[in-house]
This record gives sequence, C-alpha cells and structure tokens, in this order.
Amino acid sequence: MSDTDAHPGDLDETLRLVTALAEQLTRSQFAEGSISPVRLGVLISSAQFLHDNNVPWPAVVREAMGRLADRMEAAKLVSAGGKTEGYLE
Repeated sequence: MSDTDAHPGDLDETLRLVTALAEQLTRSQFAEGSISPVRLGVLISSAQFLHDNNVPWPAVVREAMGRLADRMEAAKLVSAGGKTEGYLE
C-alpha cells in the first residue's frame, strides 16, 4: 500500500498502534537504556507514515521521537569524543 492509498481506517489503526508503542517505550525502555531496533524502526516508520498523511502526532509520540532524537545526538557526541552530559552514562 502506498501513502496515497491510505484509508481513514488504516490511519486510525496506525495512530492507535504507534501511540501504544510510544507509551510503552517512554514508560520503560527509554529509562532502561535498551531499546529493540525493531521497535525503533516501527516507531519511526509509523511516525513517518502519519506525517506523510498529514496526521498530527499525539503528545506521547512527539515525546518518544524527541527522546530518540536526544539519544541519537548524544551518541553522535560520544562517537565524536564529546561529552554526553548524562545521556548515555
């Protein structure tokens, strides 16, 4: 299915599932520091799908994506020899 073929039911189901995943990630896995690459891929792909179809992200999805961006930035700093200020310690 392409983005142009998205039906309202598809968008609703994607929104429901990505919201549940984001809630789960923000509640536990971001705090633990270990996140499944598969779950991250699903979160990112689903958020992109919603964005491409002009569906606003719920607050918890914005929070999860923000935390992910922060962790990625911290990882870049570590690989460049910079300080993490507690992100990955």
